[in-house]
Amino acid sequence: MIVYYYLGRNEPCLDNTKIGPPTRQRVALLNLQESFQPLPLQDATVQHSLQQMIAHFQAAIAQLKAEINQVCQADFAEQYKRLRSIKGNSYAVATALIETTNGFRDFTSAKALAKFIGVAPVIYQSGKVGITKGINRSGDAHLRGQLYMASLSAIRYNKPCRECYQRLKAAGKVTNVALMAVVNKLLRQAFAVVKFDEDFNPNYQPILRSMA
Repeated sequence: MIVYYYLGRNEPCLDNTKIGPPTRQRVALLNLQESFQPLPLQDATVQHSLQQMIAHFQAAIAQLKAEINQVCQADFAEQYKRLRSIKGNSYAVATALIETTNGFRDFTSAKALAKFIGVAPVIYQSGKVGITKGINRSGDAHLRGQLYMASLSAIRYNKPCRECYQRLKAAGKVTNVALMAVVNKLLRQAFAVVKFDEDFNPNYQPILRSMA
């Protein structure tokens, strides 16, 4: 079961630990299968068994994703609607964000979520000097990939993201750095529309208010 309710409250809570094990098992099997490719002789029986196990985990993952999508659109309908209002956000990204954040209950800021996913800049400190060297890739690789693909759409259809991307490119930043900045902007937009319970507004002007 991927959804449960807090004791004494009629408040749904996603169990986002269910999809992790079969996903990791599938990746491990794919890596094992790939490691056999350079061998001059390959055992057909082993290859067949590997393919069967990979197919089994793929089916399990697909079923879990279908259940998660159904739960997100039923028990987290308002959050799903707000997230889908963001230009560039697909239904897959919307449901993945709801799943990962447990309905945005497990994170207090977009910055904390970015660190968890692995898209926050890594700053190496030496004395008083801080040097930014890429991003921390220790988080959710699948969601990171989904957000990266979303950023490609966002720089076309999401006005604030497009302006952010164009500004960074004009400043001489490489494409991947500019796109990762757009990913972080998408996360801030997602956090804002859910916390403030408002649809995405491309012409929104920031005002000081609490996200508590």
